Amino acid sequence: MSFTELREIIGSPTTASQRLQELTELGILRREVQADRFRSVKYSMTEKGAQVAKIIKELEKVLVR
Repeated sequence: MSFTELREIIGSPTTASQRLQELTELGILRREVQADRFRSVKYSMTEKGAQVAKIIKELEKVLVR
């Protein structure tokens, strides 16, 4: 997912940038600078991030009941 796509979901570019940096530092996301003309950045979930997402989904099941 690109920064622009994530910014559209999150809203503010500043908030999006801060959250992405935090999640990258925590090892939940992987940040990859593309070798294209615009040096675009792509984010992907790490294995740790997938585990966190699984836990959150399980918590949602319990809390939504």
